[in-house]
Amino acid sequence: MIQSDWQDILTNFVYTNLPALMNPASRITIVSSTSSPTIPDTSTIVVTPEVLAGLQAYVLNNFDNLQLPSDIQDIVRNFFSVETSL
Repeated sequence: MIQSDWQDILTNFVYTNLPALMNPASRITIVSSTSSPTIPDTSTIVVTPEVLAGLQAYVLNNFDNLQLPSDIQDIVRNFFSVETSL
C-alpha cells in the first residue's frame, strides 16, 4: 500500500492532466532542472526523469490501489506504458 500523501499527489496529477492523458497526440517531455525556451505544439506533460520513473513504476505495478474508475485507469496505463526517451 502506498503512503496517503503519494496517493493524493498521484490522484491529483491524474485528474489535473486527464485531458492530456486522453489525447493520443499528447506526449511526455522529460526535462532537466532547466526550463525550455520553446513551447510544444501538442499537449505535453513535463516531468523530470525521476518523476517519470516513479509514475511509470507505480502505474504499471499497483495502480489499482488508487481506486480510480476503470476507464481512467486504462487511459493512464496506456499513456505511461509508451516508450519514452530523453
